[in-house]
Amino acid sequence: MSFQFLIQPVGLDDGFELSCEGVLPESVRHDRLIDAIIHAVQIGHHLNGQIHVFDFEGKLAEILPIRWEEKARLPELLAAA
Repeated sequence: MSFQFLIQPVGLDDGFELSCEGVLPESVRHDRLIDAIIHAVQIGHHLNGQIHVFDFEGKLAEILPIRWEEKARLPELLAAA
């Protein structure tokens, strides 16, 4: 299952809102975009997913992949077995 963390600006001085259906029961507000991205990576480091960052017009501005390190190393681990 792939998760989508959504980061949307709230207002010029109101920061950013982080949400993820199935992971975060309520959205979380951050003052800075980088804080919202770091929080999403910390929560989703063991999940397959993406971080979707939206601009002030509600358009998708960036998609950042979250890579589960063990899954990324799976071929290497299988070859060593």
